[in-house]
Amino acid sequence: MTAHSMAAETATVYARRLKMGIAGIGQGGGGMLPAMASMPQLELVAGADINPLTRERFQAVYPDTRVYPTVAELCADPNVEAIWVSSPNRFHCEHAIEALQHGKHVVVEKPMAVSLEEADRMLDAGSRNGVKLIAGHTNSFELHIRAMRKVIDSGRLGKFCAVQITSYTDWMLRARTPDELDPNQGGGIPWRQGPHQIDVVRLLGGGLLRSVRGTVGTWLPERRVPGYQSAFFEFEDGA
Repeated sequence: MTAHSMAAETATVYARRLKMGIAGIGQGGGGMLPAMASMPQLELVAGADINPLTRERFQAVYPDTRVYPTVAELCADPNVEAIWVSSPNRFHCEHAIEALQHGKHVVVEKPMAVSLEEADRMLDAGSRNGVKLIAGHTNSFELHIRAMRKVIDSGRLGKFCAVQITSYTDWMLRARTPDELDPNQGGGIPWRQGPHQIDVVRLLGGGLLRSVRGTVGTWLPERRVPGYQSAFFEFEDGA
């Protein structure tokens, strides 16, 4: 393939940009916006947030976008094809289902939901409406994790038997909002940090699990929220 044909092929791939909206353009969504706006595969076209000052700041930086005070209005925009849900954890299910029911593809920030029942409802909404649903902000898309999975798949080092991940963070010691310290709203280490490690283990181990066992606990008297977790996964192939 010549350099000219490769350039033409690349141009063809990116000629059709996915029109992206973002639900929640404050702290969570704000961290994603620069990368999202710079991706040649995406066109950032709209955002939604209940905070009027946040909406003003968003549109000042991205003047060609439309801004809405509610996620429902964002979902009703016919020009939006996919929505990144980065609202507070307790709204992930509600906002994702709203978008899916409007026929939008959805990327939802971790954690996907605050309960298995919510996650099941989200999956069902995606299937019924024939659109894609994916949990975003995941380490399994990073190159070094994908490289590890390729080595495992190759079998050149033998059969994959086990993986162990230990992770420490100062999350419990940093300033936190009330909802971040409420497990019912998806607060605490298992919801805020656990998805990263679980996502990596899931990819390296091959995806499908036979059993899951685990425990969580508190250790900081001033913050009675789960501050540590341990988990044991057994995959279908015995790893």
